[in-house]
Amino acid sequence: MARKQNFIFGKIGLALVMTPLLLQGNSGGPPVGNTGAPGNGTCAMIGCHVNTGNPFSTGIEINFGAGGATYTPGGARQTWSLTGPTATVYGFQMTARLASNERDAPAGTFTAGTGQAVLCSDGGERPAAGCRASTPLEYIQHDGSPFRALPISVQWTPPATNVGNVRIFVAMNSANGNGNNSGDR
Repeated sequence: MARKQNFIFGKIGLALVMTPLLLQGNSGGPPVGNTGAPGNGTCAMIGCHVNTGNPFSTGIEINFGAGGATYTPGGARQTWSLTGPTATVYGFQMTARLASNERDAPAGTFTAGTGQAVLCSDGGERPAAGCRASTPLEYIQHDGSPFRALPISVQWTPPATNVGNVRIFVAMNSANGNGNNSGDR
């Protein structure tokens, strides 16, 4: 039987799970690479949104479902859900990285659901064969219009082999839907 591995959150990872990084300014989807992962910025940093309120008190959470915060190498696709405070619209961007190389090494693959897109680090949609070796990082995010209800479901397939611990970086926005970069969390 394959050994289960944990999802781990370091200081950056945990802060990002709990921090609603701001994405609604690009309601069609954020610019790729704004999860706050090493080598990434955030939409707050590039001015997509202006945070209002205390970002650590907003209640953004990832529910990893029945499997909890573990995965089995080569195991079945997992469905996670993102929740947060009541708002008019919601946006998000997520990436999964090897804990041993958070900057450059992807971990597993995402499957886009309704209103979502999976992009490679070059900003293009991920081809069926996967992202190119030159732009290997994968991001799942809202696409088209932002979501109007929670939870937001995200599907992730674990790596085929044991790659060790995985870090999940997510930026999520609970927005007022006014089309401006202010008044969002």
